[in-house]
Amino acid sequence: MLQQVSWGQFSVFIMIVTSVYYLYVVMGYYREDVSGWLSRKRKRDRDSNRGSNTAEIKGGQDESVPAPAANQAELFQQDRRGGQDEAHFKTMERAIAVIRQLISQGIENKLDRENLLDHIREVLSDYRELRGTAYDQAINNFLVRVCSSEFSLMLGEGELAELWK
Repeated sequence: MLQQVSWGQFSVFIMIVTSVYYLYVVMGYYREDVSGWLSRKRKRDRDSNRGSNTAEIKGGQDESVPAPAANQAELFQQDRRGGQDEAHFKTMERAIAVIRQLISQGIENKLDRENLLDHIREVLSDYRELRGTAYDQAINNFLVRVCSSEFSLMLGEGELAELWK
């Protein structure tokens, strides 16, 4: 009986069975992800069919045009804050790059907990202007994630606050 089944027929059968299995797995476990992906794709296709030169107007206002400022001073303050946020963001990126390098060296040198925390404290002392901003929370999240995965070191809120001092 097996001699009557060709390799081509067997391959087609395996592909069909595998496809049905993966369709079952995707629909059973990843249904929300797939439906979200499809709805985003449909929206993107719909928007591209409208044309890229037309702007969508919602509530009588174009989304790409910001609301007018009450006066020039308010507009100037908004621009300064945006520039300051951009500077803080770049500073945060530099801090994370330095910490990442420090951690990789700590792994190579097999630093213990106290030495690693001392080195991180020194790095964070150079970036004190980020303390009290949203970017210090991003750095804290990075530290918690990397220290727990690389060193099995769990940092609490108190320890993180102590590192920033």
